Amino acid sequence: MVQQLTVLTFATVLGVAPAGASYVEHEGWVGVYHSASSDPTADGKNTSAYAVGQWGIVAPVNAPSDGGFVFADDLAFLCHGGSGGPDGGVNSVYGMLIAASEGGTYSNPNDTDTFHPLPMLERGPDRQFIPGSAGPLGPAGLLQGAARWSTLAQSYCPQIAGVVIDDFWGNYDHSSVSPPPPPPPPGTPCPECPADRPNRYGSYSSGFYCCKWAASGRCTPPPAAPPTPPCCLLPGSSLGCQSEQRCGTNPLNHSVCGGGDGGQKLSFGQLSDIRAALSGKTVTADGVVDHSSPALTPWLKLFVVTYNSDIQYLANQPLIQSGIVGGISFWISGPTQDADHAQLPSLISQVRSQLPDGFPVFAAGYLTYSSIGWMQPPPFYNLLETAVGLYDSNIIQGFYVFAGDVLSDTNATLKGSRSHMNTTEWARWDLGNQLGAITGPHLGTVELSVVDHATSAPLTSVLATVVYNASTHVTRKVTAALPFGSACSTSASCFSFGGWTGVAAPVHHTITLVKEGYANTTLEVAVVAGAHTPVTARMVAESVATG
Repeated sequence: MVQQLTVLTFATVLGVAPAGASYVEHEGWVGVYHSASSDPTADGKNTSAYAVGQWGIVAPVNAPSDGGFVFADDLAFLCHGGSGGPDGGVNSVYGMLIAASEGGTYSNPNDTDTFHPLPMLERGPDRQFIPGSAGPLGPAGLLQGAARWSTLAQSYCPQIAGVVIDDFWGNYDHSSVSPPPPPPPPGTPCPECPADRPNRYGSYSSGFYCCKWAASGRCTPPPAAPPTPPCCLLPGSSLGCQSEQRCGTNPLNHSVCGGGDGGQKLSFGQLSDIRAALSGKTVTADGVVDHSSPALTPWLKLFVVTYNSDIQYLANQPLIQSGIVGGISFWISGPTQDADHAQLPSLISQVRSQLPDGFPVFAAGYLTYSSIGWMQPPPFYNLLETAVGLYDSNIIQGFYVFAGDVLSDTNATLKGSRSHMNTTEWARWDLGNQLGAITGPHLGTVELSVVDHATSAPLTSVLATVVYNASTHVTRKVTAALPFGSACSTSASCFSFGGWTGVAAPVHHTITLVKEGYANTTLEVAVVAGAHTPVTARMVAESVATG
């Protein structure tokens, strides 16, 4: 069911922040795809890449490093805070898993060191992956990555809420749910791609296409190359040609020879294994999942990146109906963001119409795109302003900014044509003030301390889950000391979270507290805009609660 969108109007106009605007001071539902580090930006104020947005949601890549952090330091910063970081960690963390089209692989039994994931394969100048470029142990495995994030969520980082598979639908073998059509009869000519687009990719469900460059799941030009659209060699059984022009070399629609993209595509069964690994089921040393083992992290969700061109995949989708996929990370494709940004409500409505009620959906927007470079600010800010109304109406559950790793002026080398946001781009985007004007007025922080109802003694190791507007997951944290000057700095019985006040109407956050030996406790908390609000919760010992 699609809820009615509340239309909201803001003071920002075409990327110009109002006079007196300031940076965001509280975490919320806007986050970054790729980590934003504690390194300084070129904003002229020496603000860190994290602090410029107080990002409440972060999707770090499952790789040796991201955004200027090595993986272990990245997790420490996101999950526990630190100098220049969030008190007690960010609200939510979603690990980003990389499939074959970007240099990952389904399973690699060598990829089992919890705090040291393996790298991806690197591309050469011809856009082909370089054999051995991931190192002697091979590239990162999605299966082992899912198991890694489950392990981390069990104790080290309770804020982990799931994982997201990047560029998902182009890496999924749709025919794995039902068998492909039979091969062509002997003597039938094999349809060939035209000479100017010699590289074939696709599946019988989504269609087969021909690309000018080497392609796996998507036709992406190398950096600085002019875009050349693919052509359709054979219409797909479910999606036809997806608006692409026919190649002209297969007018009778003969079946292709050699089938789809081969073993690099993820099958339905492999996705079932990845979901099971994410839920905490046992994965053996050789990469076999024991589906009969207990699920230690059943609350973690598997999100999949879905572009506007992928929406049709959602209709009656077995991956969603079976519960394997538990969330959608929706992106208007970078090359069409400037033209289609105003269509976000309509596109989200189309997405929602294909999903069960309450299914999590994130929206997103690009600051920069690999084959384009820096985007135009006004369409991006229109997306963000529209997202405010969608979040306020409980239609989306978060918003990603691409990308956190470009914000710092000093972090690691970036891939493709992406570059760090230099002084010129900071002046053009005015990102900190824009975020402050669009979302800042409706954000605040709650600092909760938990005590025994009878004795008022501080309670440690309390698991707290926070939900906004009855269904939107905000955070999952364990009480601890907050070390950076808050009222809880001397007690290990506290946690904090950044939340949304509501715009159309005030909306409370629901906090559920769980601790062994105590009755579960639920309370409603109102976030106060621009404030740090102290709240005390009292838990009743089970011996008292049961009389």
